[in-house]
Amino acid sequence: YKPQFCIESYLGSAVNVQKFVSPNYLATKHKNPDTEVQSWRQFFTRLGVRLAPVVELDGSNWKCSNELQLLLESPSSVVRKATLECMSSHWVIYAERITYRYQIGRTSYGPRATTFADSLRAMQAPSKKRMTVALSESYYPSPELALLGDALPYVDAELSEAMHDACHVTRRLDAKALVKRLMQLTDGSAASPKHVQAIYRALDERFWHSDAAFIKTSFENNHLIYVWGFGAGWFGIDEVSWRPSGAFMDSLYPPIQPRYSDFSKFFTGKLDIPRELPVEKRVAALERLSELRDPGQRKAEALVTYQRANAALGPMFGKEVQTPDWIKTFESEAVYINQRGEMVENDESLFVDDDPLLAALFEDENDLSFLAIPRVEVQRLSRLFDAAGVSRLSNSVTGSNYNSLQAN
Repeated sequence: YKPQFCIESYLGSAVNVQKFVSPNYLATKHKNPDTEVQSWRQFFTRLGVRLAPVVELDGSNWKCSNELQLLLESPSSVVRKATLECMSSHWVIYAERITYRYQIGRTSYGPRATTFADSLRAMQAPSKKRMTVALSESYYPSPELALLGDALPYVDAELSEAMHDACHVTRRLDAKALVKRLMQLTDGSAASPKHVQAIYRALDERFWHSDAAFIKTSFENNHLIYVWGFGAGWFGIDEVSWRPSGAFMDSLYPPIQPRYSDFSKFFTGKLDIPRELPVEKRVAALERLSELRDPGQRKAEALVTYQRANAALGPMFGKEVQTPDWIKTFESEAVYINQRGEMVENDESLFVDDDPLLAALFEDENDLSFLAIPRVEVQRLSRLFDAAGVSRLSNSVTGSNYNSLQAN
């Protein structure tokens, strides 16, 4: 009957022949076979014979019929393209099958995406390029999408705008389109600094005023910050720093200022990335200091963190600060570097060397650890030692000969 969309020719024996109208209505010989075919096709259409794949009711939900599921999962891009274009021309049939509501007791819930909608969005989009992407991750060719680069996975099918929206096919440039492209790039697609910077700039200058909450939430919940060069990769807001913090800290929290010097307002002002690496991150990094092979580097990095932590415990605006949560790390973790370059816990064997004469008496005791910091720092770091409960050597030695030892 020469329908515009012929399921039989696309699926062949995969579909039961009883689902198709018998060809026996057609005359064996006819003066004008095309006219006869058209007449019968119009007649059967008025009777309700379907011209497009059907969806089926499943309780209060909707799902693909077996034929539609086979069409959506076809390995042939030609078949998938024809199926989508057929559905688009009959979209009024499917539009009300995209969402549904369900009831538990007397309470109604929804709307939720139907099983049919999930299957449609998840199908492999027909494309002229050799790429595999879900329909919901594809784009429809549009001049304004040029900002997103030349390698976009465009869907190769003529679809209505209503179907684009229902299938989440991107056809206009907005904050969602920009974040969607960033998400795709994090999955391993080739990313260039220039391309990523253009996306950040558009989010900042064109869409922040209308979509600030969406943009910020997207960056908070995903790894959308691109770092190239040494330690290249995609990072979350809590995994980067703005300014460099030294070689070791930079290896843990890549600084983005050198790469995005013109984006200070966007990253620090809008996404709230601190300009300086927060103390809690420095303290957490102490647990990884053993990764540094050079004991001298370990001691230097540890001292800087001790100094920052001690400063953070000082009064602010004349008021004492509350004990921060990161002090628990100093109380229970191996974050102290001793005279042998080892990272040790705060236990009965660790002491602050505040008396060099006494320390000299125990320098051969391998069971004891003295904090490896310059003696000029002992008093300066007193807030940290007091808050963490680190023992001073001078307060820990007892005995009848203590005074004579000091005199000698």
